[in-house]
Amino acid sequence: MYINLLNHSNYSLLSSSLKIADIIKNSLENNSKFCSLIDIDTMFQTLEFYKLCEKNNLIPIIGLQINYLNDTLGIFALNNEGLSNLYKISNLVSKKEYGNIFKLLNNTIVISYNNKKNELIEKNCSFYYFFNELSIKENYCEKKEDLEILQALYAIKNSISLEEAEKEFIIMEPHFLSKEEYENKYSNEQKEKLLDLVSKINIKIEKKAKIDFVKFSNDSRKEIRELCEYGLFKKEKNKDEKYIKRMNYELSIIDKMGFNDYFLVIRDFIQFAKKNNIFTGPGRGSAAGSLVSYLLDITMVDPVSNNLIFERFLNIDRNDMPDIDVDIEDSERMKVINYLFEKYGKNNVAHIVTFQRMKTKMALTDVGRILKIELSTIKNITSLFGVQIDDSSIEKAIEQSEKIKKQAQNFPQLFKIANQIINFPRNIGVHAAGIVLCESNLINKVPTLEVNGKTLIQYEGSFLEPLGLVKLDILGLSNLTIVKDIIELIKQNEDLEIDLTKINLEVPQVYSQLSSGDTIGIFQLESSGMTNTIKKVKPKCLEDLSIVLALYRPGAVENMNLYLENKKDSSKIKYLNDSFEKILGSTFNIPIYQEQIMELIKSTANYSYSKADIFRRIISKKKIEQLKEMKKDFLNDALLNNFSLKEANEIFAYIEKFTGYGFNHSHSLAYATLSYWMTYLKYYYPIEFLTVILSNSGSSEKINDYINEAKRLNVIVTPPNILDSENNFSIKQKKIIFGFNQIKGLGNVNCEKILKSQKKIKEKGKKDIFLIFNILGSFGITLSIFEILIYSGVFDIIEPNRKFLINNLQEIFTKTKTMLADGTFLFSLELKEQKIEVSDEEEFNKKQLDLLGYSFSKNKKDLFFETERTKKNTLKSISFINNSDLGKYEVLGKILKIKEVTTKYGGKMCFANILDDTSEMKLTMWPGVFEKYKTFLVENSYLIFIVIKNEKGNIVNSITTLN
Repeated sequence: MYINLLNHSNYSLLSSSLKIADIIKNSLENNSKFCSLIDIDTMFQTLEFYKLCEKNNLIPIIGLQINYLNDTLGIFALNNEGLSNLYKISNLVSKKEYGNIFKLLNNTIVISYNNKKNELIEKNCSFYYFFNELSIKENYCEKKEDLEILQALYAIKNSISLEEAEKEFIIMEPHFLSKEEYENKYSNEQKEKLLDLVSKINIKIEKKAKIDFVKFSNDSRKEIRELCEYGLFKKEKNKDEKYIKRMNYELSIIDKMGFNDYFLVIRDFIQFAKKNNIFTGPGRGSAAGSLVSYLLDITMVDPVSNNLIFERFLNIDRNDMPDIDVDIEDSERMKVINYLFEKYGKNNVAHIVTFQRMKTKMALTDVGRILKIELSTIKNITSLFGVQIDDSSIEKAIEQSEKIKKQAQNFPQLFKIANQIINFPRNIGVHAAGIVLCESNLINKVPTLEVNGKTLIQYEGSFLEPLGLVKLDILGLSNLTIVKDIIELIKQNEDLEIDLTKINLEVPQVYSQLSSGDTIGIFQLESSGMTNTIKKVKPKCLEDLSIVLALYRPGAVENMNLYLENKKDSSKIKYLNDSFEKILGSTFNIPIYQEQIMELIKSTANYSYSKADIFRRIISKKKIEQLKEMKKDFLNDALLNNFSLKEANEIFAYIEKFTGYGFNHSHSLAYATLSYWMTYLKYYYPIEFLTVILSNSGSSEKINDYINEAKRLNVIVTPPNILDSENNFSIKQKKIIFGFNQIKGLGNVNCEKILKSQKKIKEKGKKDIFLIFNILGSFGITLSIFEILIYSGVFDIIEPNRKFLINNLQEIFTKTKTMLADGTFLFSLELKEQKIEVSDEEEFNKKQLDLLGYSFSKNKKDLFFETERTKKNTLKSISFINNSDLGKYEVLGKILKIKEVTTKYGGKMCFANILDDTSEMKLTMWPGVFEKYKTFLVENSYLIFIVIKNEKGNIVNSITTLN
């Protein structure tokens, strides 16, 4: 019997080129009953391997290879208990805690690779073998020719060259042996011993394990009901039969499916967040369709008044796990996660592993490094893999691009090796949101490992549900941090407490502000494409805003024009029937939401919501065979529901057409609520709103946009100054003051030094530039940081002549260190008077623009740009275009640089850099446009460009002069 026992997959990171599919294929091709996986130190692929073995009728053999007691050991699970022991051993190895591994060898088979007898191991394991007793060898690749890939992986892993790896990495026969090679290599005795070994193994992993979730309460059914009833009372719905009936129905489904504790746990950590002033979102995903979620304050959207459907969230016929994703302000998210670890214990809570896989650019960069190719050359090659290039394989990229093809011819080894390792796992990481809570000790159920003090399940999230493990997604959302900071600033400035759950969600002026296109700084609505959509739709209520969010998506946006036409004149709409009018009336005959699709299915075929949801999913996933059967049933059920066959077919076609575009109504409405909150805060408290979004801008372009927005709203933003600026943007005397931490090049350490200096400067009470330099110098501010502060305008409030400070900086910096307590100097200052010229103004303004993202000292040329944009409102600033979606724009700019090039066809084209008062932009002019307008293209000239912004860059369509 042919058996390859020691197969290492590519999840033995950067050690093997074998995929699980390769290992399975090898067993099948050689007619083996068995298939084995033994990765090094980890068990990332155990479950996927087991499933594929089961699918291919192979007996799975699962092992773990470790270095222990000066030996390399192959440890194989004899049964499920042995498998559980392998999980524990893998965890200990990740922590480098080897001491007690021998205690975990019961129900395992151990092979000593070094043929060393160890009585401690032999005594504790079930069976003990030497390597040379068995017909075994280690397998790292498929074929002999794959040795180069292994050496390349070894070089990448150890940060050495391929040439060095070829000398160091020497493994005889790292490839699979053929059946014939296997038969010839080993004795009958070795083969029989191996067959005897594997015949002892019997592992069975359940296909659908019982849910194993932490217990929140001894009587969770009673507790969840009491909390929901209190929620009805608190929300003044305890006498409304509609709400009571819906609550009872949902609670019965939740109880039948065994999810009472799940809801209570989520409510509990949200309550913890609220008690600790940690903001949570109004809801996310389909959970907002649950009344129980709303009554438990998990979500903040009323599903009854908004006609949201519970079955879109939890469907007893699907028997899926519930999926309540929770948004938490990103800066405080870990406090909530730590609360779960503390409450339920490290043995019962874990993060989930993720893998960084080598995409094309990473593979080329890694292989280029080990081949000692210049980094600049590699960067030039990887830059060719733009958004229009399919980088799933290098062969496809070569077909699409002549330039890539040429580089592949120039560097064949680079492209060959890189192509073979694309999508290989390279590193592990921690899932951004997923947390697992389990009543059992997790280490008995799944392999775990420790990374930087965090416990991680070694399986990816998609493998957890069959094991009965429930994943919670706790996501960090920066906009919630922004909302919280705005509310705290309002409290600080205005002494007002804002409770967003109690504000009026239907303020006409707020929607009017949105409809005018005032979306800067607003969650989900800030892009130019979304702004244009808002201006067209002109939302007047929260549901309108929800529709905009649902429509503005790939695919669905194609229905935008039809929606707008129907909305403009609803009298022309022809609904298929009365049910369609009732269900689609609010969206003008366009099924925008998945819930509407469910309603249409239900009303036509008389299905339950649960069945309608299953039907909707099958249509959206386009499962052809299932769809044929479902369509047949649907037509028959429609006939029984008094529809004609013609009508039923029409309805089915209509549903099928729009199902792929349908969006989750619950999610859309919850996120529309957050968008409204931010718009409301901006409308009523613009100075606090702008202060916070400026502090969270994250880029120079955004700072420019937000300061320009402040000017539009008549809010004054002042430049940074040494006496008043704080770390972030702040408010003083109804003005926003620029913060130190948004000045490029300062960094957190220098900001702290400046703030400590500022405190001492204020204590001295003298506004003297030399004293200020002395104090800053005493806190360790260096010459280069002084330069940044001068160019930023930080000292303008004391000494507005930046040229004087810059040209005397060395003298001031050196001599102020000798300042005495009475303000005199040990050595006298020898300073040069400096007169500011127009050219100096330009230089200083550009420096300030570079450092702050905005130039406060507008000279005549800066004001010229603003004036021209005001005169011709179709002109957009460069900063606006840089931050906008793809599209067509008109921009006024000063030409800084022109570079003429010859195309491969012999034509002339050019690249140009232009500047305005906000930013710089690189333009491309193809031969036709360049030939037509080249006489205009003179450095330092001012021109108006029509620019098409697309995936290839900013392409000039036409040019006009100012006149």
